[in-house]
Amino acid sequence: MLASFLAFALLAQVPDLPVLGKLPSFRLVDQRSRAVTDRDLAGNVCVADFIFTTCKNECVVMTSRLAKVQRKVADVQGVRFVSFSVDPRHDTPVALRAFAKRHGADERNWAFLTAGSEAPVQAVARGLGIHAGNRQHGQSYVLIDPQGRVRGYYSQDARRLRDLEQDIRKLAR
Repeated sequence: MLASFLAFALLAQVPDLPVLGKLPSFRLVDQRSRAVTDRDLAGNVCVADFIFTTCKNECVVMTSRLAKVQRKVADVQGVRFVSFSVDPRHDTPVALRAFAKRHGADERNWAFLTAGSEAPVQAVARGLGIHAGNRQHGQSYVLIDPQGRVRGYYSQDARRLRDLEQDIRKLAR
């Protein structure tokens, strides 16, 4: 009886966020040259974006703002950040690691991912409902729940970033 009540109580705490899609399967390489797959993210709340390291404007701003979000939710367990490179020709693991350091990303829970070609990253972008690829960065952050479901898209304005922080906390409960 108590187990049933606890299960119900946990379900009642699930936030009322829509399910907007699903993280597709992928296998990419991170800034430390380690293989990372969608299965490595399972069970975590994830925030994803699409960037490239030679972008001098939007990608710098997106990464810096997401680093601030990362710091604000540092007390929350089970949160991962993932930046997918849309320029695999230039964005080697070494370039991604330098970019991460330059813009304040805490690499303990933030992976910067690349592939040998554009196709795998474009497939992830399409699966997440983002138009990105061929050196076209995304314009939004994507919130993914521990089951790999897309639960929201967030622009870079201050109000939406506060919403993102709150929704990360809701999903991590």
